Order: sequence, then C-alpha cells, then structure tokens
Amino acid sequence: MKLVTQYFDLNEADKENQRLRQSGVMTVVLSKKLSRLGAKFSGHYKTSLWVVFDDQFKDARQLLENQNHVPKRVISKEEMEDIEHSSKKEFLIFEQNFIRNAAIIITGFLLIALLAYAAFGTANDA
Repeated sequence: MKLVTQYFDLNEADKENQRLRQSGVMTVVLSKKLSRLGAKFSGHYKTSLWVVFDDQFKDARQLLENQNHVPKRVISKEEMEDIEHSSKKEFLIFEQNFIRNAAIIITGFLLIALLAYAAFGTANDA
C-alpha cells in the first residue's frame, strides 16, 4: 500500500475514493488524528487515501489530477470485493490463531504458577 494523498475532510476523501475505485484503482480511506491530544481537544483529523496495489499508485495520482485518465491496470468491482472478502477472511483466521495461541500461553503460565505454588506450599508445610 502507498499513500496517495491526505484530506482534512472525510467526505472529500470518500468521494475521491469512490471515484478512483469506479475507475478501477483499488483504494482505501484511513483516518489518523493529527494532534497528540486527539480530536477531542484539537478537533483535527487527517484522512488518508491509500492505493492498495503499488503498481496503481501513479494511476491514482493521475486520476486525482485528470478525471479522464485511463489506468494501465483496471480492477473490476467484483475483483475488489473478492480481494476484500479474502483479506477479511485471512485476518479472521489470523485473529483466531492469535487468540488461541495467547490462551494456550496464558494457561501454561497459570499452570506453572499453580504447580510452583503447590510445590513451595508443600515444602513449607514439611
């Protein structure tokens, strides 16, 4: 992924995102707080427009400048949906594996702590 441009207006970013996607360039909008104190205090957000595939970066930039530009590689709406569905599925699998592995590690530490407590408790009683 490459950063195409940034906006202060989420609506403008969404509008350009939809326009680029309709032209066949797969993009995504992400938001980031500008202030370290957060928008609660500053009221500022920066919204970023990212191109998903690096080889479409130049086309995305050119489309922002010229609505009539034709991308070299066009990704259909169906392909974009398939890619997004596949990535969500992969993320869910990763997340499930991460949670399972974390639970195994925590359970292992708890068992070791319980065994250590039992061993030291028995040693102190003797």
